[in-house]
Amino acid sequence: MNELVLQPGRDRSVRRRHPWVLSGAVASVDGGAEAGDFVRVRSAEGEALGCGDYSPRSNIRVRMLWRGKDEPPEALVSQRIAAAIARRAANPELRGIEALRLVNAEADELPGLSADVEVILETRPDVLRVPTAAVLEGDRVYVLDPDAGRLTLIHFTPGIANWAWTEVADGLAAGTEVVTSLEREGIADGVRARAEAPAP
Repeated sequence: MNELVLQPGRDRSVRRRHPWVLSGAVASVDGGAEAGDFVRVRSAEGEALGCGDYSPRSNIRVRMLWRGKDEPPEALVSQRIAAAIARRAANPELRGIEALRLVNAEADELPGLSADVEVILETRPDVLRVPTAAVLEGDRVYVLDPDAGRLTLIHFTPGIANWAWTEVADGLAAGTEVVTSLEREGIADGVRARAEAPAP
């Protein structure tokens, strides 16, 4: 295993279990170490402090995965991923949700690694839908009346939805223009408005 040696006095954060070794703390690195290699981190006095993933072009030179002088287990990463998934599986508050972060980097002792999952519970092709970002609390959307040039706030009946799209079960017709730029100042029922062409 390639080795990285710290500057004198720069081992304090590693000993306190900080997950990163920053570039300014590094005194030397074995010449053969490449991006993604697992390297052993040593203090200036030669004490083995642990191991981690090496990134030569990042300000975070090493993301610590293992502490101490012992060799890490070969299945270290897969074991920690399995433990992270098991913790979430045991959390009753996460049951029934459609998307979550299975692996959350430093929080799961896997700095630099995250994994998200979306569970597809049901699909319905060829249905009328609107962007979920356009839907306000209470299942309401602003629609543009092209003849009057004004916005109208209306209620509709949604079907299934995810983070991107919401099915329209009733209350909106195909071709209706809905407002997606809800963050703009002045959006309100009855105000004058016009549709803008999407950015190229």
